[in-house]
Amino acid sequence: MTRNILIVDDEPVQVKMLEKLVKDMDCNPMVMTDGQQVVDFFVDRKNNINRLQPKDIDVMLLDLSMPIMGGIEVLKRICDIKGDLQIIVLTATNEVSLVVNAIDFGASDYIVKGTKDMFLRVAAAINSACEKRTLKTQVYHLQRKTKNQVVFSDIIGMSKELLAATSAAKKAATSSVPVLIEGPSGTGKELMAKAIHGSGPRSGKPFIAINCAELKINNATEILFGYERRSDDGMVEKSSGKVQEAQDGTLFLNNISELKIDVQIKLLRFLQDGQFQPNGSKLIYKSNARIVSSSNHDVADLVRKKKFREDLLYRLNIFPIKLLPLSERGPNDLQLLAESFCANASLNENKKIKGLSDNALKLLLNYEWEDNIRQLQHYIFRAVVLCDDEYLEPKHFPQIIMIDNQPVSVAKLATIIKKPHSTDSEVFDIFDEYGNCKSLEDIEHEVVQRLHNLYDGNLSEISKKLKVSRSTIYRKLDMVNKNEYNVSEG
Repeated sequence: MTRNILIVDDEPVQVKMLEKLVKDMDCNPMVMTDGQQVVDFFVDRKNNINRLQPKDIDVMLLDLSMPIMGGIEVLKRICDIKGDLQIIVLTATNEVSLVVNAIDFGASDYIVKGTKDMFLRVAAAINSACEKRTLKTQVYHLQRKTKNQVVFSDIIGMSKELLAATSAAKKAATSSVPVLIEGPSGTGKELMAKAIHGSGPRSGKPFIAINCAELKINNATEILFGYERRSDDGMVEKSSGKVQEAQDGTLFLNNISELKIDVQIKLLRFLQDGQFQPNGSKLIYKSNARIVSSSNHDVADLVRKKKFREDLLYRLNIFPIKLLPLSERGPNDLQLLAESFCANASLNENKKIKGLSDNALKLLLNYEWEDNIRQLQHYIFRAVVLCDDEYLEPKHFPQIIMIDNQPVSVAKLATIIKKPHSTDSEVFDIFDEYGNCKSLEDIEHEVVQRLHNLYDGNLSEISKKLKVSRSTIYRKLDMVNKNEYNVSEG
């Protein structure tokens, strides 16, 4: 991950030398020539640099002596909002009181200008500051991970569509009204739901997630609302259900469109008055769990098709949020996500990978991400595991190949090449669509199955091609009724 270093100095010659130093360290230099620009950027959010936000700046090199606004005044103005920004002050004097004053207002280090080893000290200070910031970030994320807490700063992207969705979600976080998040699979709907929960008054309370597609017809209401069962000997078995578990917190209903109609009815009743009745119970219970739901499908369209209750949609859709597929969010968002995933995976795998090469980034930007952010994250993680270089290169993405200079997944290759009855060889994918290596058993089964289709079930021909016995073919196909195969020798 490339570090962003902000140089704040009004001396052109020194700025150029510092810029060269920062570039030689494989960091990204940015320049401001007076303290007011810094305040505008950090406090008033003006003068954005290359679409970067204040939180994106890792280290600031701050000259204390500038005409319009000096370094000490800058430190005073941004002290309370600088977060974990590391500030290294550059001073023309070794005056102790000045240095102490700078440190009191948040400077992490100081360097006296004009000394013989100044630039060596600056380089060492930048490295130390970056390591300190990384450590603080790791501790912060570990603490939040332990608490299962997500905030809006965890949502990466600067596209206007994402910013609009995040802005709406921030407003929703302060209330308890139901929220419906719609968007294709892999676009970050659960992350958005967790950010809504973690950024509002329910933060720290339970966040209970359930995939409605996994609810069985006969026990869906019991999973959601609990049950009471009385045995013949009078003993009562109770289960609280997810609605009760989410008391004071958030119940996230993923794939809400998969709920069966009878369950939709019970959920509607709960949304109307916060009351529910466990299966088998004569008592009525209350829960103030906040409902956040998501869907890969257009729920309004399902209502028109009579597959979803219209009155329930009205209750769920009080605060709608829509997330776009990755392909519609633009190249900037994809680059930000890829760089973030690369940095996190490198930390987790204890690798010193600096980022993605230009060629690797170009490959990803031109790829069709069918499973959106989730797929990108998986590909990046796998690339980091494979990489022993300083940067991720195209070779670290073997699940993406090039045909006519266009990136294509190996999983899609079979639909692009000629079909089995042509003279071309069939290509078998050893990786699944997420980049995981298939098991040898799965690959063998796929080979046998394709040959079975190619030779119209002629097991003798298949056994000749593979040089194995017909009994092995039977076993690999795992067919119960062997008579359905054409076992003719011709």
